[in-house]
Amino acid sequence: SLTSEEATLTVYPPVSEATLSTNRITIVDGGYGCLEVSSDAFEPTYKWYYSSDTGLTWVEIENSNSSVLEFPVSKSMNRYQYKCVVTDAGGTSVESGKAVLIVNTTAITISQDVADTTAFIGKETVFKRFGKFIVNARLSMASFDRQWYNLG
Repeated sequence: SLTSEEATLTVYPPVSEATLSTNRITIVDGGYGCLEVSSDAFEPTYKWYYSSDTGLTWVEIENSNSSVLEFPVSKSMNRYQYKCVVTDAGGTSVESGKAVLIVNTTAITISQDVADTTAFIGKETVFKRFGKFIVNARLSMASFDRQWYNLG
């Protein structure tokens, strides 16, 4: 008979869900899209896909191995669909729902100076002179791009 040191066995259930942050994303032509998936997977890996033909065929997006997908948007991408496949450490995979990309081809340009205003990305911001806007921004080490969406 053999005797060994005491060991602990930890068992993780297989992944059962992958949920997208939204099922529809609206971005202005030339902007950046951002989708996020959450999952109950242990040590998950991610693969993102897009479809340009309403979900008939899916193309893997290269280097899309994060729970967050950021991508540049052009008007030719209008109505593209996106999904993520999440795989757990045991090899079980689950597919998220789909998100539809809507591309706006018009953007608002504020050509006059406005008073300093604090704006939070994705939240409504009021400029007294121009009305209500939503701010969509992408920050990188090289630049800060911003888009303004008029709410009325």
